[in-house]
Amino acid sequence: MFELGDQANWLAHLAALLLVLSALAGGGRLLHAFGLGAGLVGAIYFVASDLQFAAIWAGVFSLVNAAKLARIVHQSRRNFMTSEQRALIEDVLMITATPQQRKLMEIISWRDTKPGEVLMWQGQKSPPLAYIASGQVDVEHDGTHLGECRAGEFLGEMSLISGERATATVTVSEAARIAMFDRKELLNLTSEMPELSLSLDHVFNRGLTEKLQRMNKERSEP
Repeated sequence: MFELGDQANWLAHLAALLLVLSALAGGGRLLHAFGLGAGLVGAIYFVASDLQFAAIWAGVFSLVNAAKLARIVHQSRRNFMTSEQRALIEDVLMITATPQQRKLMEIISWRDTKPGEVLMWQGQKSPPLAYIASGQVDVEHDGTHLGECRAGEFLGEMSLISGERATATVTVSEAARIAMFDRKELLNLTSEMPELSLSLDHVFNRGLTEKLQRMNKERSEP
């Protein structure tokens, strides 16, 4: 055994204080953090007081709180994104590293749009890059209807790639949930995140090919 002398009493008071704080915390990280601290301090006090069984139970109490705290931290890291953010960033853009996901979240804003709202105009300089999470939009060029874009497709990617003005006017035809990218910040991110640049190239090329094939088919049908 080791002796703490009068300091053992202070340990007992500290352990009791931490237990009170854990009760006041009400739940979450603080509850288990204070509980972990109370258990550790209590275990030291009981060992110093030659109360072995009490020290064992204090240790068990600490382990339980440590496990609960670790689970909360893990879940918070996993759940810092909403389901729609995760669907876009992980499933579409295939970015899985948490620091990079957080950077992407900072340059994406989400909007609910109504039928008739124009998202971009033909000839518009630096039109937005947008992703359709749900709903549908109409695409027109020189007043001619070219087709529709639907959930899971990007808008404005051709302009982003070429640096040219928008080649079409895009109008919401069915209420849509839209993710809008900050073009300038996105381009900055692609320079520091090569995997994002590669992912965008893949997604844009596949999406443009599918859209052109579908629109050509729709225009050829009587």
